[in-house]
Amino acid sequence: MLSLEAIGVLGILYCFFMYGTLRAMRAEKRERERRRVWELPTRVTPETKPIEQPEVA
Repeated sequence: MLSLEAIGVLGILYCFFMYGTLRAMRAEKRERERRRVWELPTRVTPETKPIEQPEVA
């Protein structure tokens, strides 16, 4: 069975690993959002015009 010190060390290493993983995921999401802002069309063309949905009464 693992000693209490070994369990504590493994727990701390796991926390560092998860912190790094979450930071990387957030950075990737932020970069994807930044790229999406720059790729927006500047004017509405037939290809980019939203499709109008019919009214349902």
